[in-house]
Amino acid sequence: MFNLFKFVLRRARQRWQLLFTLSLGVMLATALLASGPLLVNSLIETGLQLTIQGSGTLDGNLLLVTSIPADKSSFEQLDGQVRALLDRTLGPHQQSMMVSANSPWLFPWTGGQLSANQQVNLMFYEDVQEHADVLTGSWPAGASAEPGVIRVVISEEMARGFALQVGDRLPLSPNTSAKVPHLWLEVTGIVRPRNSRDPYWFGEFSPFSSNQAADGTSQYHAIVPSDVFFTATTSLFPDDRLELNWHVLLDPQTFTAADIEPFQAQLAGLEAQLATIHPAVRLETGMTDILGKFQAQFETIRLPVYILIAEIMLLVLYYVSMIAELSIRQMEREFATMYSRGISGRQITRAHLLETLVILLITFFSGPWLGAGLVRILSWAGPLRNLAKPGWILNPDRDAWIAAGIGTLVCLAGLVFPLGPAVRRSIVAYQQVVTRDTRPPWWQRYYLDVFVLCLGLVLLWRLNQYGEMLVSEPGGARLDWLLLLSPLTVSVGAATLFLRIFPFFMEVLASFAARGRGLLGALALWQSARNPAHVTRLVLLLSLAVALGILSTSLNLTLDQSELDRANYLTGKDLRLSTQGALPLREMQSMPGIRQLSAVWRGEGTLSSGSLPSTFELLAIEPNSFSKVALFRKDFADQDMAALLAHLSVDEGKHQSLLLLPGQPARFGLWLWGMSDNKAELNSDKRWIDGDNDAERVGVTAKLQTAQGELFTVPLKRAGTDGLPIERFT
Repeated sequence: MFNLFKFVLRRARQRWQLLFTLSLGVMLATALLASGPLLVNSLIETGLQLTIQGSGTLDGNLLLVTSIPADKSSFEQLDGQVRALLDRTLGPHQQSMMVSANSPWLFPWTGGQLSANQQVNLMFYEDVQEHADVLTGSWPAGASAEPGVIRVVISEEMARGFALQVGDRLPLSPNTSAKVPHLWLEVTGIVRPRNSRDPYWFGEFSPFSSNQAADGTSQYHAIVPSDVFFTATTSLFPDDRLELNWHVLLDPQTFTAADIEPFQAQLAGLEAQLATIHPAVRLETGMTDILGKFQAQFETIRLPVYILIAEIMLLVLYYVSMIAELSIRQMEREFATMYSRGISGRQITRAHLLETLVILLITFFSGPWLGAGLVRILSWAGPLRNLAKPGWILNPDRDAWIAAGIGTLVCLAGLVFPLGPAVRRSIVAYQQVVTRDTRPPWWQRYYLDVFVLCLGLVLLWRLNQYGEMLVSEPGGARLDWLLLLSPLTVSVGAATLFLRIFPFFMEVLASFAARGRGLLGALALWQSARNPAHVTRLVLLLSLAVALGILSTSLNLTLDQSELDRANYLTGKDLRLSTQGALPLREMQSMPGIRQLSAVWRGEGTLSSGSLPSTFELLAIEPNSFSKVALFRKDFADQDMAALLAHLSVDEGKHQSLLLLPGQPARFGLWLWGMSDNKAELNSDKRWIDGDNDAERVGVTAKLQTAQGELFTVPLKRAGTDGLPIERFT
């Protein structure tokens, strides 16, 4: 065995350049194959984390809602149960949790009158002092000594809405029928969030944000400490229940593709356990839908990425087999000489296998780490640099080691397979083989290259007819493998077919080179034309590499354009602003950077047809400006958008849509009169309310426009009419 190692070391010193090239190719193949699972898993993991991070507050987190009596001990007991359950169920996915409590709504007194279109409640928000800055005043030091007075801090918006300053008092009543105020809120400070984008505030559930109810009522929160909150609510609302909210923030960085199904099961179990708590706690989240949709998407994306990596691997393995065959050809004379001198083919095979095993062992243990380093380099200075996270540490996982093992076995076969005929030839047989004319490869003799190219062209035609690689089925979309393999089939077929005409191409170039001075170029071209085996391997490798580069570039451009189209489809254009109030459109039109804008109103209508009414979504647009702003593609409709919207355009002055109000009106109202039911025409079995009139089932919303052109909507409230069949809205 010592002589065998000595022989192998001596041959390695003599042919180190060849062995180094061969080792480099094997290591590259193993590293690329090991980097495939790492790359795919990294892309999926990053995509999942960005999807959760970019989702809405309620979609990417958890909101737990319940109601309890106004009792601090009940709150503390329930809060402990919920926190223990969340810690046990969510584990590392839970980033933080805040609890808040809301009292029933109170009605403020403004200008000596009870306001019915404004509401205020008391709110306790955990650790609010650590995340908010005091603009004026200070936080409440404790409960007020005066009965009926509660010390609170308010937001800037509430201070502006009620014109409050530090030290002012806002009278409140629990209902609209009160004749005098029942309590007063004493403002000790005006605060605002230290960072309004901090996930701690839970988006629209922030205590500093004012809400607008469905009937147009403005709602504000007055923040009080926990001890003052429960003391005040116990005395003010002894028979009412408080609303409790647990805001659970999830950490997107802890989610991987392997966590999708387990976390969905955890959410289902958590919801079931919360329902058993008394009182029952309701779970609201969009994580189940987000994870389900993402899982369906990445299962579709995973296959094309793996196939693209497989194409790269086939290219690298072809390079390894080519280098292995060339190395065997260069050492074949040495093998023939050793065989003629009495060394058996078994001994030659053992020496070659020992060299191969040393190379493969080194590459197997270094391949996954090299693959991880390759992915890390791509995330540092390559196409993944926008997705890399600070402090990202990438270690080979089980899939990477399995891929490296598969690559090692394939390389072993590529290195050992050409060895069989070489170790059984004597020096005489070797000379006969060398001087004999080389036959065309077997795939050229059976015209497989022409068949593969024709198959690829048929698949491309089929892909062009379908327009996509997904096939719709009753169970959902399915990826068509034949369509996915069409680019690879065309690339391989075109490259191998080019090798068939390559010798003729070399002969044509040699004939032109022979007409010039010197024979060096002509002799090189004649040699390539007569024995193209060595040159065609490099030509095939170069052709496949170029085809793969073109395929990767086109795929990247397609994915970029697809993401851009999806984003534009969701927003309609570059930017979309949504609000429940009014937007100064004319001022926005003159803002720098805005070339064109269009106003859109989205609402819901009801169609009463038959016994059950149906709802529909209503979109009101400005036809002239909408066609210039909104995104439109030719595959959306057969006609251009301007031609389609021309049917909605109305000539100016033909249909006056606005009713001019005289003077400077401060209030707006209308009277609506409905005829009594005609029992002769409408049978009583079709009328579920006897003696009603049509006006009672009507709600009115007025759309007003200021002199500056600003549009806003106002829901009108119903006023009493003493039983007359007339409805008055103000």
